[in-house]
Formats: sequence, structure tokens, C-alpha cells
Amino acid sequence: RDLFSSELFSAMGGMATSSPTGGTASTVTSPVSDAKRFAQWLGKEFPRIMWAIILFRVAGYCVKNYYMINRQAVKRTTTYAGKHAAFSAELEAAEKLKRTAKDKKK
Repeated sequence: RDLFSSELFSAMGGMATSSPTGGTASTVTSPVSDAKRFAQWLGKEFPRIMWAIILFRVAGYCVKNYYMINRQAVKRTTTYAGKHAAFSAELEAAEKLKRTAKDKKK
């Protein structure tokens, strides 16, 4: 039998627990109904949770890139301040390294 079948839930719903006053208490929730409620909640909230995770990861990626670009710009302005030829040579060397890396991949 299936763990979450309707027969099992209806059978569990028919059971009553005795209260201290001698009557039956129907307000006490069973662990099965709690599990069913949690499964329903999770099924409804799962897409929202996944979208939140995706949005936070994208936002983190954007912040990291912004920080790294800003850091690289600051490094260039401080390292090559007044040395335009050295800055041009550095950019040219980086471009050649990129081209050789692409050629090796092919």
C-alpha cells in the first residue's frame, strides 16, 4: 500500500484519542496529518523556494562581478598611473594570452 494513500488517511482520521476528561478529543492532530500538510505546503512552496535560490545566486554573481571589475579598475589606475606605455603593453600581453589559450582549445 502507498504511504500517502487516501485509505490510510481516512482510516487514521477515524481513530480518536481519549482526552483526560474521558471523552474523545478530535482536535489533536496526528503525525500523519502533519506530514500530509507539510507535503502539501512543500509542493506548493517548492517553486517559490527554487526561484528565490536562483535569484539570490544571480544577484550574488552580479555583485561579485561588479566588485571584481571595480577592483581590477582600481588596480589598473594605481599600478599604471602615469605609465601609459606599460598599461598598453599589459593589455596587449593579456590579449595574446587569450588568443593562445583559444588556439590550444581548438
